[in-house]
Amino acid sequence: MANSNKRVSLLVKISIGFVLGIIFGFLVGPVVPDSHVLSAYVMPFVDLVGKIFLRLLMMLIVPLVFSSLVAGTAAVGDVRKLGRIGIKTLVLYLVTTAVAIVIGLAFGNVFQPGVGMNIPAGLTANAREAKAFTDVILDIFPTNPIASMVNANMLQIIVFALFFGVACIIAGERGRKIAEFFENVAEVMYAVTHMVMSVAPYGVFALIAVTAAKFGVAILAPFAKVIGAVYVACVLHALLVYSGMIGLVCRRSPVWFFKGVQEAAITAFVTRSSSGTLPVTLSNVRENLGVSEGVSSFVLPLGATINMDGTALY
Repeated sequence: MANSNKRVSLLVKISIGFVLGIIFGFLVGPVVPDSHVLSAYVMPFVDLVGKIFLRLLMMLIVPLVFSSLVAGTAAVGDVRKLGRIGIKTLVLYLVTTAVAIVIGLAFGNVFQPGVGMNIPAGLTANAREAKAFTDVILDIFPTNPIASMVNANMLQIIVFALFFGVACIIAGERGRKIAEFFENVAEVMYAVTHMVMSVAPYGVFALIAVTAAKFGVAILAPFAKVIGAVYVACVLHALLVYSGMIGLVCRRSPVWFFKGVQEAAITAFVTRSSSGTLPVTLSNVRENLGVSEGVSSFVLPLGATINMDGTALY
């Protein structure tokens, strides 16, 4: 009960930091002409706080993902069972992404959010040339796992961790000892995650304040139709797809699910990074939703890398 109260308290603090950050950002941003003093002297410090928080989240990713994925893979204990989980996971991700694309296309054609918009040249981006399919597949497999970790190449880290975890199963008793070591490392990394999340209210305040100060309310007006269409489509996707799966497959209330991942949702909204949010997501699903370490450690790092429903919809 004490842990539950602590989690609720942290969520309330993050929410307060989020709201105050928006208000503060709008007050010191371009909306108020006389706020240049605050913008010049206060915002650089606020920006520093936000960047430090974001770096702390990014710091967790590689050691947490690798250790938890190795421990989770080894915890499954059966290579065939692991294969079945992997196939189900990939099929699920493909289906949810496909639905997100359909919803995005439908909303784009119905609402035509870009019609009549005059986008400044500075906000446009040049499209990069797409890689060949064979190169995409080849890039998944690392030539140097250490270099993959240094560069935070998540797909390559996941592939190596899966091979390493399966090898722990095949190696028997000695492999089990290695898996236990990584399980202990993962537990330590979860503790580090809690340390970082203790300063999340300040980090969230700083990140959203800088964004609000930079763009202000006025710039939102021309993009209101786009923003509205995206948000409504995202809510529809969550209600239809995620709520439907929670109700039909898990036989649980969608409220239970969304309440359990509130911290991860707010962190994702503010940081705009699936990988940066991953430590919080892992912590939420284990502690709030009761998902086993074997499943969460395998499914979530893979999802943070390849399951981009929001991006597909947008």
